[in-house]
Amino acid sequence: LPSGCTATANIDVETTDQEISAEFAVSSQVFTGETLLAVDISYPLPEQLTWILPEQATVINQNQDEAQIVFDQPGEYQIGIITARGECIAERYKTIMVIDPDNSVPTDDKQNDQNKITDFVVFPNPTSGRFNAQVQLPERGNISIKIFSFANNALIDSHTQRGESQYNIEFDITNTPPGVYAIVLETPFGDQLQKIIVN
Repeated sequence: LPSGCTATANIDVETTDQEISAEFAVSSQVFTGETLLAVDISYPLPEQLTWILPEQATVINQNQDEAQIVFDQPGEYQIGIITARGECIAERYKTIMVIDPDNSVPTDDKQNDQNKITDFVVFPNPTSGRFNAQVQLPERGNISIKIFSFANNALIDSHTQRGESQYNIEFDITNTPPGVYAIVLETPFGDQLQKIIVN
């Protein structure tokens, strides 16, 4: 402003005590061709919710509560939600790792509801890095077990064994940093995911 001139203005500041969050539950790992389910768990419930889904995904269904998608190609993908309550907006993103199933494990019987994995136990949990994975199947079948890091989705270790109905596999990942790891079991009778904490 020129010397000697003054100016005045009014500024309106609006505040709100409206609470908002953006959170959803989803598996960090899924196989190609397998349906991935993401569920909104935001609280309080948002007035509006938008799913942010990768263009590489085939969308089966999406609404205010959940999204179901399928990936055809392995890789790392990011999905997210944007929530709104009043004028407030929140967002949250998570990385999903998509992998191809192990070809050494037959898939013909995976949809057979009569034959399920009898037991899959990982112990001790938490662990220093040395632990056992015990698997019991309803009958003889090949298995594949892979360990992934939740921090960066990297494959840490894997084992494939054949021809038995019971397995006891020893793992040693003491050279990995502390954190939470995913243990993925593939069998002809279905797949399961366990989490293990490394101290």
